[in-house]
Amino acid sequence: MNNFDRHSNNIKARLVKILGNASTHSLAINDIASYNAQVLSQIELTQTNLQNQRFLATATDENAILNKIKEISNNRVSRKNGTYGTGIVIVQSDTVGIELASGTEFISEDDYVYESRIAYTTQTIVMPISTIERSGDITTVKILNHGLSNDIEIDIYDTASSNTTFIGTFPITIVDGDYFTIENAGDDEVYTGSTLQAKFIGAKISVISQTQEDGVNKSYYDTLILGSNEDITGVFIGYSGIAGGSSIETISALQERCLRYINEQQFVAGSRAEQKYWIEQNTKSNFTYIYRTITSYNNIYFVVSQFDKVNLTFTDFTTNEINAMKSSFLENSNNGFHESANTINFINPNFVNINIAIGGLSPATEDMKEQVRINLKAYINALPINNEIDLFAALSLDYLKLIVSDTYDSADNKATFSTMSVSGVDIIANKQDKPIVGTITFS
Repeated sequence: MNNFDRHSNNIKARLVKILGNASTHSLAINDIASYNAQVLSQIELTQTNLQNQRFLATATDENAILNKIKEISNNRVSRKNGTYGTGIVIVQSDTVGIELASGTEFISEDDYVYESRIAYTTQTIVMPISTIERSGDITTVKILNHGLSNDIEIDIYDTASSNTTFIGTFPITIVDGDYFTIENAGDDEVYTGSTLQAKFIGAKISVISQTQEDGVNKSYYDTLILGSNEDITGVFIGYSGIAGGSSIETISALQERCLRYINEQQFVAGSRAEQKYWIEQNTKSNFTYIYRTITSYNNIYFVVSQFDKVNLTFTDFTTNEINAMKSSFLENSNNGFHESANTINFINPNFVNINIAIGGLSPATEDMKEQVRINLKAYINALPINNEIDLFAALSLDYLKLIVSDTYDSADNKATFSTMSVSGVDIIANKQDKPIVGTITFS
């Protein structure tokens, strides 16, 4: 049985007990039960969602997660910013002296854009060959840290004209950072002289991605496009690729990282959820929040109260009850705290009255006024303490207007009104401040 059916059946049973089971009442009983069951179900969903935002492991609201991480890690864990990808792009040309301006754009096949950091001019780039070895049709060339890419055409030549068997222009295939191969048929031969060199006309251009995304990272075998420049015959990503780019850390990843951080802290043996569960199972508190102060990280506050979920009211604990609750909690070593290691504080919430004045309510019946009171109280009194969420947003005038606008009386009339004012929200300042409905007036 879902919550709606449960509430509906309970309300029907109460109405039948009051009004009797006569057929003249059956339609009214069903309508009243259905409406009130819907309201109660919505209140339960609201309370469940708000409770989920109180804990890092169950929070889904981005601001709630960020605020919770800031509080529980004392700013030791923060969201990782995105980063730009950087690397070397090689352009090849038939002509020396082709100018490429700073900010020249290169585009990948999946539409990521990279810009040159400074202006470049094509020139002859010369690289000394360490060794060259032919085996059948394949010749392996060693150039330390060549930085090249597949399909670049290089010109192999001998500065002393002492070797002619390897001379020519060849597209290359990368083996690793020091070796590449070319197709150069001939007798097997190894040459280790110092006069062979490789060269090509072009430029090695330092680039940076325009965006901070994981996808901007590319390997040397990926393809880039320069656009329309007839003087450039090829564009390649250097051997080291374009690397270092990243998207801003996702909220879920940050959430998981902070949870790992908490579990790694030696002074916390029990998790927040476990500590809250223990308190609410072993004491009278069923409204429990836990937070640390930023200025003194080992000051830990447990905000506790008795919440009447039917009447939506709170009862403060006495000083003796608070002290007994704290002693009982510290005696349970599974909670991960020791009196000597941390300053543990059990406190009542600081309740702040939120007063609301509504003008021009229609219909201005006592029935409608009571439904408005119920809906506002159900929402405001279910809100957590100030440490948990942005209460200024949760208690904004626009949001409270929506709650009143979505109110119906027992005759299914929808509320309308002309003005609304709210006071008390600006008083909220401390972590333990808890909003509750104060006065609701109509004019």
